[in-house]
Amino acid sequence: MFAPELWEVYSDRRCLRTFIGHSKAVRDICFNNAGTQFLSAGYDRYLKLWDSETVGVFKEEHSASRVSVRTGVSFTSIYSSLLSAPPLGGATRTGRTGLFLGQCISRFTNRKVLYCVKFNPDEDKQNLFVAGMSEKKIVQWDIRSGEVVQEYDRHLGAVNTITFVDENRRFVSTSDDKSLRVWE
Repeated sequence: MFAPELWEVYSDRRCLRTFIGHSKAVRDICFNNAGTQFLSAGYDRYLKLWDSETVGVFKEEHSASRVSVRTGVSFTSIYSSLLSAPPLGGATRTGRTGLFLGQCISRFTNRKVLYCVKFNPDEDKQNLFVAGMSEKKIVQWDIRSGEVVQEYDRHLGAVNTITFVDENRRFVSTSDDKSLRVWE
């Protein structure tokens, strides 16, 4: 079983929840500012939007292309929790308290592999996220509509990381083309 886990890391250091829904290992995870939702990108080519409080899947996106090896981990600034992805080939243990099944509400696709994903950190833009793609693009989606809002396509290789900077007015991306780019 491959599933993200929500851990309490400051006192008890225990697994609070396991989010079941991916059929292969999870590559990257990103929380919204409130810590109430997170996106998970898996080797099964699905991007899933989860509710971290009710443990349900809001939306999922499927990509039909082949996935290469990427891993990720992300912290939420609101909760004292860490969400981790098991390594490729590793299985998450079962039989623990806090194991829940999520339900997929809807899905959307652009048929490409997602390598990294980040919510827009601005409070008034929490419906937007960007994803670094295998085919040299960064795609921005709107969670509410499920539509692609914008594409950034200047990299010459797969996009590996995205970080918001300058009071969230810009973001920086890194790529297999060995470049670092700043976007507005």
